[in-house]
Amino acid sequence: MAKSEIPYIILCSLVLGYTISLVMAKSNQIAVTFNSMIIFSLIALAIISINVIAKKLAALKLGCYAEIQPLTWRRYWFYESAYLRFGFPSWLFWPIIFTWFSFGKLFWLANNTFEAQATPSRVNRRYADLTEFDIGLIASAGITANLFVAVIATFFHNPAAITFAYLNLWYAFFNILPFPGYDGGKIFFGEKLFYVFMFSFTCIVLILLHFAPVFTTLISAFLVALICVFLFYGLREKG
Repeated sequence: MAKSEIPYIILCSLVLGYTISLVMAKSNQIAVTFNSMIIFSLIALAIISINVIAKKLAALKLGCYAEIQPLTWRRYWFYESAYLRFGFPSWLFWPIIFTWFSFGKLFWLANNTFEAQATPSRVNRRYADLTEFDIGLIASAGITANLFVAVIATFFHNPAAITFAYLNLWYAFFNILPFPGYDGGKIFFGEKLFYVFMFSFTCIVLILLHFAPVFTTLISAFLVALICVFLFYGLREKG
């Protein structure tokens, strides 16, 4: 991991920790404390680190390097020159504004992105250029890692582990949304059928893991995701 990435990850964790502490305090009807913000910032750091490590390992497997960056918005309209000179720091403002405008009832857990670059080993290959599908695979590795950790955490029947599991699930959900810069956007533009599967699987796991046993949740999510893929493929072919 590059030294320049560490401050980004820490800052993103602090922002998410702040918003999570507000929502948790609101739901439990308690006051927000400095200690709670630090604790949830450390939890956010762990969640983001799991996502980042999985992406970097997947990138290395594909012969490239994934550089983590805070999420910024530059394009403000559809025509080609509609770009801001300096990127709007959505990694900072969007999670905080979303929580404030919901009066502390909701959080938004996506505030970082990544750029992939080919390593020298890939440049020497016959097909050196990174495809959008390659980038989508890297993005999906991070989401899959968060889902996996969430499932494992549910086996530990204590409030801290359950909270950690649910925050991983929500982090995966927000990142799978098909917005530019998000993991979901990268998967969507890489392969739409794969995106339908990942989105369906993530949503079903998020919903069912609150009510059903782990194995029932995973099997149900896998089957529903496959059905969604077949339906999407059939509608696309028919159209």
